[in-house]
Amino acid sequence: MLHPQVPLDRRERLAGLFTVTALLAGPTVLAAAPGVGAFLAHHCHSFLVAL
Repeated sequence: MLHPQVPLDRRERLAGLFTVTALLAGPTVLAAAPGVGAFLAHHCHSFLVAL
């Protein structure tokens, strides 16, 4: 209480926000990838063949 911490600067706040977002969204994207692939394979076959 005698020596309060200096507030984080903008770069450090953005790095923290990016880290939290990646930690929350990463597993969600990995878990959803097979389902999205299966959905696209069954419903967008002509689109996938064109690639």
